[in-house]
Amino acid sequence: MKKVVVIKTDGNNKIGLGHIYRSLSLAKELKKNNIKVIFLTESIILQKIIPKSFQIEIIRNNTKDLKNILNSLNPKIIIIDKLKENTNVLEIFKKQSTVIAIDYTAKNKKMIKNGINILYQKSGVKGKNSFSGFNLVILSNYIKKRKPIKISKKVKKIMIIQGGSDTMCNIPTIIDSLNQIDTDIQLNVIIGGAFECWRKLEKSIENSIHKIKIHSNIKEIGKTMVKNDIAITGGGMTSLELCNLGIPSIILCGEEFENETSSLLEKNGFGINLGYKKKISKKEIALTVKKLMSNYQQRKNMNKIGKKLIDNEGIKRVTDIVLREDI
Repeated sequence: MKKVVVIKTDGNNKIGLGHIYRSLSLAKELKKNNIKVIFLTESIILQKIIPKSFQIEIIRNNTKDLKNILNSLNPKIIIIDKLKENTNVLEIFKKQSTVIAIDYTAKNKKMIKNGINILYQKSGVKGKNSFSGFNLVILSNYIKKRKPIKISKKVKKIMIIQGGSDTMCNIPTIIDSLNQIDTDIQLNVIIGGAFECWRKLEKSIENSIHKIKIHSNIKEIGKTMVKNDIAITGGGMTSLELCNLGIPSIILCGEEFENETSSLLEKNGFGINLGYKKKISKKEIALTVKKLMSNYQQRKNMNKIGKKLIDNEGIKRVTDIVLREDI
């Protein structure tokens, strides 16, 4: 009989979709190791993203329903891949099986003893069986199969990406700011599935002096990423993917909590962190982009450091942790 692992994850236009896609990558790797993976969620959005080859159980907002589901599944391990969870739910999980939390930062995190901290290495779970580091980054196959870029002396293409939702509507502002750069460049704008700022985006495209290509509903984002010389990105999972591909990046956080990751990347020598701002400065973005475009050596250094900082083996390391008998 196969060992059962339940993954509790979620996503929407506010928190983005990164947790769901990361959980899916982990689920696929666990499945290769003869593990039956079942997704648990309150949101129907998983049904649009998770393949039908995986079972999804929807919780109907009551603890009785949750207990019944878990009793029927009898999981060996429950993985939580989301920023916070209800305390009552955590109590039920702990009574049922071993709980492992990925990038969990909520106030009740002390209830969890097993943590995998990738994005939030300082503020994540600090239990007896906790693991932290960029060596645990879970990358999708779409990223892993791409070779890191080679740095060109001249920047011709800039990618603009702000996660699956762009909660602060930063993309239109970034496009506007780049009108201060009169160099001939192409802007490749990646639009996530939960993006809602279409009116602002259309206006920014109309007023832009640069050639703009919009990419939406991309299945293989890695293929698009490696066609760019630099990137302006959010501070979530995307910044780690760009690091792995050696793409010099300017990081503009869409949420305040993302600043922890982007600051740590910058400290390690990858990326320029502009942090989180409720009102971002177009002048600051333009100036930062200009400096990075003109500094060939800085871009070469970021490329070299990024490739070493995040390799393709993180998912195997996380899988080994999950499958440990002593956890």
